[in-house]
Amino acid sequence: MKKIAVLLLLTTYSHFISAQLIPEPKVKFGEYNMEDVTMKSYAKDSSVDAVVLYDYGSYEYDFNSGLTVNYIFHQRIKILRKSGLRWASINIPFFWDSNPDKQEIVKDIKGFTYNLEDGGVVVTELKKTSVFEEKSSSKYRDIKIAFPQVKEGSVIELTYKIQSPLWYYLRTWKFQKSIPVVWSAIKAIIPGYFDFKLTYFGFQPFAIKEVKDGKSVFWSRSDERGRLIEDPYLSYHFAMQDVPAIREDDYMTTVEDYRSSIHFELAKTIFPTSGERNYSITYNDVTKTLLEYPDFGVALRKFGKTARKISADILAQSNTKDTLTLVSAAYEHIRNTITWNGENRLMATEKLEDVYEKKSGNSAEINLILVGVLQELGFDANPVVLSTRANGKLIPDIALLDRFNYSIAQLVVNGKDFLLDATDRYVKMNMLPKRCLNERGWLISKKPRWVSLTPTNKKQTTTFLTFSIEEEQQLKGQFFESYLGYASTEKKAEIERVGQDKYMESLKNIYPSFEDPIFTYKENEAKEARIECETKVNEAYTIAGERIFIQPLLWKTQQVNPFTKADRQYPVDLGYNIQELVIAKYTLPVNYSVESMPASISVTLPENKGRYQYTIKAENGKVEVMSQFTLVRPIFSADDYITLRELYTRMIAKQNEQIVLKKN
Repeated sequence: MKKIAVLLLLTTYSHFISAQLIPEPKVKFGEYNMEDVTMKSYAKDSSVDAVVLYDYGSYEYDFNSGLTVNYIFHQRIKILRKSGLRWASINIPFFWDSNPDKQEIVKDIKGFTYNLEDGGVVVTELKKTSVFEEKSSSKYRDIKIAFPQVKEGSVIELTYKIQSPLWYYLRTWKFQKSIPVVWSAIKAIIPGYFDFKLTYFGFQPFAIKEVKDGKSVFWSRSDERGRLIEDPYLSYHFAMQDVPAIREDDYMTTVEDYRSSIHFELAKTIFPTSGERNYSITYNDVTKTLLEYPDFGVALRKFGKTARKISADILAQSNTKDTLTLVSAAYEHIRNTITWNGENRLMATEKLEDVYEKKSGNSAEINLILVGVLQELGFDANPVVLSTRANGKLIPDIALLDRFNYSIAQLVVNGKDFLLDATDRYVKMNMLPKRCLNERGWLISKKPRWVSLTPTNKKQTTTFLTFSIEEEQQLKGQFFESYLGYASTEKKAEIERVGQDKYMESLKNIYPSFEDPIFTYKENEAKEARIECETKVNEAYTIAGERIFIQPLLWKTQQVNPFTKADRQYPVDLGYNIQELVIAKYTLPVNYSVESMPASISVTLPENKGRYQYTIKAENGKVEVMSQFTLVRPIFSADDYITLRELYTRMIAKQNEQIVLKKN
């Protein structure tokens, strides 16, 4: 099975690497390649509308005018079709600050457009009037570039520099894009003052992978003999050739988990004047950092006085010491009192007292408040930090603080982890919103450890169809559909978005063949959703002579396989286990009997990872069908893809088979 991420472990103390498998192309800005200009399509993927011909980045530190990082970027892109013209509009984000000394500077922007006209190449230079700055947030700006005279067949070329005072942060290099890349390379020279962790994500092989050491003068100072002191450095050179496009796919956490890229994180600094300073090297260091951080551990401790008052009120109202009752009371109080503002955050951005007072906050604030209240109720509750599905997976072997973007609450009940997220109005206790279901989280406590985020609840729907087969292609009867686990939370959220009355009315449009339907929404004691309907169904079957043909699962028949590609390079991540059960019962017309019906089948995936079961029986003028689809793994590897696709294929084929009734 292919790995999601490969850790390079390239730091100051690493073994040196030298592997240049493919010669590096010689590309000079302003000197076009005639083959690129005349290219009609990309041979390795003729479906694409554009291709990156060359993508190069250089990272170097500069100590001459303060401590800065100088980036140089050079890129060429071929526009193959009109739909690829979007690639001629370039966006360069940079960090902005009201203090010019603290913001990044984008400069030396140069560009050309190359077009083939009358057998020759027309070169159009990028003008300053086509470059402008735009505010994207309070901390970031964008340089917008619109290349001139771009059309189908154009080649555009761009180079620019970024001068950054953010010496502790190096930009991620992405070899892979949503269009193919012919050549992508990065060179970085990092002085020995800095110890960076480099992490490689993706599946693509390197054409060049080199790490070399050397010495140079970075910081002007002399020894006792007046000689300039040279300090060690590491020189990194990585390149890839013919990198295929990567795009968002169904049932994928985020494309960034699989994009071929190199990430940098500062682990340590060793400055001559201030000595050694460690940053986040281990997950225990992450724990210590967060516990001492003003917007996390300190904020939680300062909330103690307010938390004591809230817990006292909960105890007075509950009048019990039962663990689950008290946890439930705290959980319901917090999520019904404070509205989530939609922001995923690792830390608080306001005082927790103020958040509770104004009754609105981000995910970290709400769940830190919940932790504080549970602690005051006498529970050993603690935060768990995680990375949401859209943010990407955590790497157990390397601690990257900036990979976390979310906080939830944890305590132990009956020897097992009990996880709570008070941002969601519909998930039950010990059930996390789907956005949090991303393998694992890190417990921030005196005994930190990994916590599994694999859900114990599944997405489960149960549908009962009970109809009598009437004349004129009509059915008469009822159906009800129960939603359990994640199916219930998703259905209730769907209803809330438009309101219950409007939603129930909209069902008439969803089921246009229903005649005078009466829809009813209910909830059971566990607050799980259920929809019932009494109706007549028109055009429910077809008639040919003396025969009736009917698909017994009606609108519950699945028509489309969600997995259509021949193969897949990435895991299928559903988030949770799935169970879909449909039971259909039909009363036949008195003058008809069953001539033929589908055969019962049972199809099971290897290692019992999933199953489809279809049974049917006919007796005493009635037909009963049971269709059950079950997946007992939330994640399927790329190696499982073909068998998973085949399971869906066989299920769809079976569900589309018909019962044939013949007139007696």
